[in-house]
Amino acid sequence: MPVRIIAVCNQKGGVGKTTLVTGLAEVFSRDLHKRVLVIDADPQYNTTSALGVIKPEFTLNDVMYGDPENNQKIIPGV
Repeated sequence: MPVRIIAVCNQKGGVGKTTLVTGLAEVFSRDLHKRVLVIDADPQYNTTSALGVIKPEFTLNDVMYGDPENNQKIIPGV
């Protein structure tokens, strides 16, 4: 089964990135019955909170720039 990667990026704020990503994730997951992985690289984690995670345990920013032990929180195959 082919893996499709869709990247949404723009440095300007207020252009609809969060709305677009959460909408696409919902359509692919609910309507097309696809498994979806959303990676929120924004340090403000607006997409994460829009998907229902109010206070994340850690963010991608923590993994990339924080304590090296945060790398242990990434579990492949889950």
